[in-house]
Amino acid sequence: MGDLSGTGLGSASGSSITIDGDAAGWGWSRMSLITVVRHEVGHAIGLGHSSALMDDTLEPGESHGVSSSFLPEPEPAPAPEPAPEPEPAPDPAPEPGADTAADGAESGEPLGLSSDAPASDDPPAFLAAPDPAASWAVDGNTATFDGTGGTLGVDAETGHLVFIAEDGVVHAVPTAGLVTIVVNAAGGTVLITGEIRLTDSGAALTIRARQITVTPGTVLNTGSGMITLSASDERESGATASVLVTDATLAGGAIMLEAHARALGALVASSSAAVLVRDSRLLADGAVTLSVSSDARVLSATTDGSGGEVDAALMAASSSARAGNNGGSVQTLGELAVLARNNASLAGAAVAAAGRIDRDTSAWVAGTDVTAAGVTVDAVATGTLDLDAVAGLPTAATLTSAGLSASQIAALTRVAQGPGAVALARGSIGSASPSPSPGG
Repeated sequence: MGDLSGTGLGSASGSSITIDGDAAGWGWSRMSLITVVRHEVGHAIGLGHSSALMDDTLEPGESHGVSSSFLPEPEPAPAPEPAPEPEPAPDPAPEPGADTAADGAESGEPLGLSSDAPASDDPPAFLAAPDPAASWAVDGNTATFDGTGGTLGVDAETGHLVFIAEDGVVHAVPTAGLVTIVVNAAGGTVLITGEIRLTDSGAALTIRARQITVTPGTVLNTGSGMITLSASDERESGATASVLVTDATLAGGAIMLEAHARALGALVASSSAAVLVRDSRLLADGAVTLSVSSDARVLSATTDGSGGEVDAALMAASSSARAGNNGGSVQTLGELAVLARNNASLAGAAVAAAGRIDRDTSAWVAGTDVTAAGVTVDAVATGTLDLDAVAGLPTAATLTSAGLSASQIAALTRVAQGPGAVALARGSIGSASPSPSPGG
């Protein structure tokens, strides 16, 4: 045993093998010691890096046996030897003081064990643990994965939790003894699939991404642990966050499904957040919450002071917040809450200002068997529309984009004859609580 640098688990140099004392920080409870020993023995007998047992990295929970392909081919049976020649006469006894080499050893070669392994002055062969930055990081009873997106499931053979990254690399972690499991895939998409059962440890599972999808047929059971699926996105425009659960079963101490989107733009901002559960079973000892919030804001200022018919770009803010459960069932000892919060605001000062706001806010429970201590379904929309025109009138094309009819445009043109300033604001705000369908 020794202390190897970096992510080294073992090292072989000649016939000498060194095993890292703490498995490169992972601990030998999570790394397979017997696999590391087998790997280094392979180097000691002359094998190089290849695949399986002789791969140059080993994931937590991964183990390999010895394949027959690693063993040397047996030597062919020797041909029958001819009859031995008569033994020669014995050599005379050596003169006193004469040097004699030991039987079986060539002159100048030290006695000792022989080996086909590389000479000890060759660089030692290492077996390395995976780079923690690209895999699971285990700290005590908490396992955290940081990536950009992929698929979460279970290895049917080992029972280990696996995350298959978008590049196809599989990252595995044993779940025994874990209390908290976190997957961070900010800006990416995470698919949850298969049967993931964490009932032995009751580990809390948190997944953070831009979009989270629980695929049909999936069973996610954390026992007493909380399930948190949290989607978020923030950008200038086109912010989208969603949690979609279809024909699946989620069971845990409590269930939180949330999506939050925010857009802040100079002329146009759009934001959409959705938590949609369809034909699924939600089972919890604590609260079951479906929560969304969407916030789209436009802040603009264009003041060149010119008059006449000047076409300023149409300022527009649109925001959608939708949370709902269709079909299936919800069974909880706590409360069921379905919440939608929506804000869309527009504030600007421009030559010939025109602005438009659209909001769609909905929360619903429809066709679902519910057993709960209480049910709350609530949708709230807020926002402001504040425009200042410095000079001029928007063109007919801009006014049409803002939603005015031909007769309204003609009337506005007559009012705004000559130098002056016209500001136009049009808002469409929808709020429903509850709604019988996603489009309500």
